[in-house]
Amino acid sequence: KDQEQVLRSTKILSVTAPESDLLPQDIITQSATGAELVGGTLNPEALELTATAINRWYADNGYVLNSVTGATLIPFATDNDGDNGESSAEGRVELKVKEVKLAKTSQNSSFPVKLQLVQRVDSDSDTIDQSSLISLPSQSGETPALFKSTSGCTRPKKIARMTKLEPGSHLRILPERWSRLVAFPGGIFGAGGGRSAIFSNIHAVRPIPEESSQGNTVSVEILATENKPYAALEYGVTKSLYSDKWEGEFDLKHTNAFGGGEVATINVRKGQSNGRRSS
Repeated sequence: KDQEQVLRSTKILSVTAPESDLLPQDIITQSATGAELVGGTLNPEALELTATAINRWYADNGYVLNSVTGATLIPFATDNDGDNGESSAEGRVELKVKEVKLAKTSQNSSFPVKLQLVQRVDSDSDTIDQSSLISLPSQSGETPALFKSTSGCTRPKKIARMTKLEPGSHLRILPERWSRLVAFPGGIFGAGGGRSAIFSNIHAVRPIPEESSQGNTVSVEILATENKPYAALEYGVTKSLYSDKWEGEFDLKHTNAFGGGEVATINVRKGQSNGRRSS
């Protein structure tokens, strides 16, 4: 029998994705049943609906680069004939998927997460080399904004740990993890970190394909604007009624002190304790 006849006459009893490390079988079955692939035949419409539902599951769970890429029909052996003289058969479908992992190392670095800090510039400025500027899409849909590279204290490894971008793991981008790093709205992840967040904005997260024996692997480049360090000073001074001396304390807090969102606190006190002077 030719391939078209096999596809037309083979009833699909089950659908699996043996290459997948992530897809729950019930999600595959639910998607294929809803698309009438299970109980029907392998045709372009049913396969497209099944792939769309599974790709939506990938995206909803943060696996933004994963997708269904194809399908293979595996007929079961049978000797039954249909009413029209064609062989009536049953079979199963194996889906082919692409599941992207974070590389264990990068071609240009020993760590696959890179951080490029940028600062927005005035496009009309004559003092800046225009060829060195980075153009990034505007979130409002207006003219792309221009940025220049800058330095900062934030460390890529600490950002990777906070967003769970572990080398060799499946690439997963969950907005709720990233929004905690951002102070102001307007970027791709919104803002959920308050004024003490590491970044004022995250402009882009770019996957960069890497050559690897593991297959689909990428490194990740993050383009962000570092938030201005936030320092808070609280103090109080009083004159003791018991010792007739000045007493007081002050607290100093500094954010992103070590490049990973840490808060350094200094506390100084001066006064009397159990008849002794303390400072």
